Amino acid sequence: MLPNNQTSGRRPSLSDVAAAAGVGKSTAARALADGRKVARKTQKVVQEAARKLGYQPDILFSSRARDHWRSTGKFSGIPIVYLHHHAYAVDLNAKFGPGLAETARASGFHLDLIDAEAYPDPRRLNQVLLARGIQGVILGTCRCPLERMHLDWSPFSVVACENSHFKPPCDWVLQDYAWSMRQACIQVARRGYRRPALAILREVRTDDHWQMESAFRITCEELLGAASLPVYYGGFGDEVGFFNWMDQARPDVVISNNPTPAWWIQPARTPAFACITCGPDSHVSGFGPVLPLLLERALQQLESLLRRNQRGLPASPTVLHVQPPWQEGETLPDRSGS
Repeated sequence: MLPNNQTSGRRPSLSDVAAAAGVGKSTAARALADGRKVARKTQKVVQEAARKLGYQPDILFSSRARDHWRSTGKFSGIPIVYLHHHAYAVDLNAKFGPGLAETARASGFHLDLIDAEAYPDPRRLNQVLLARGIQGVILGTCRCPLERMHLDWSPFSVVACENSHFKPPCDWVLQDYAWSMRQACIQVARRGYRRPALAILREVRTDDHWQMESAFRITCEELLGAASLPVYYGGFGDEVGFFNWMDQARPDVVISNNPTPAWWIQPARTPAFACITCGPDSHVSGFGPVLPLLLERALQQLESLLRRNQRGLPASPTVLHVQPPWQEGETLPDRSGS
């Protein structure tokens, strides 16, 4: 019979779970980690005991213990997962750069990658996360509201680190789009451009797009003393619509939230182009690479949540902004004559 009461006045330990389940401490540890070499029935009993006791493993070792595990070669880091959707992240290394796993490892984590679309049954995805001993989840671009994923988030600390159509109800690391747009306008003005235009590529319009447009219009009026050109909103495959808009607006430089238009206009190299979100190894002028900075900041926030043992979705999520550096590219030549 499993006890229904919590341990009195203290945090439940692994020994409490083992005693409640009627197994040894090492068996309980394996059952709660990856389930290897443990009978399925025993694993269920141990997990139920942990749930009723409210047990949460203390996975953040003291600095001495952590150094010991690393020195013996047995420490592989706190297990976390980057949960993405395949349609938005075909190659995460291409998005984040080759140092994705190394960045996580340097922060004391062992990072796994899971495609959420491979698990249409949320119960199965929860089982996989628990079986792998996952303690923290970093969310990539969400294709649906987090509530509709129907996952049990309570065992995990959760941070989102990419722009999404749906604002996730968890701590969120995001590029400061208003700041980035203002700085991009300043960069193109310094280089002698006087007819900047904004092209926003999107599937649905979000608050981030409104922030970009507002910052663009305000900064153009401040720097150039004139109203900005019409803003283009279009899909990633609407090359024809983009060129129709350019024929009407006739800008001397295009600023965009996505580098795709740079490839459309590259053969003629006119107008000039700047992007507020560039990828790794990009020839485009603009801010970036952004995603590695988002991941690094998300890892810091995830570590903070784990240290405070904050699991599940918070009542009041925190939004953390990242301001990436400007990178020189081939698409924004200097026309100022200075």
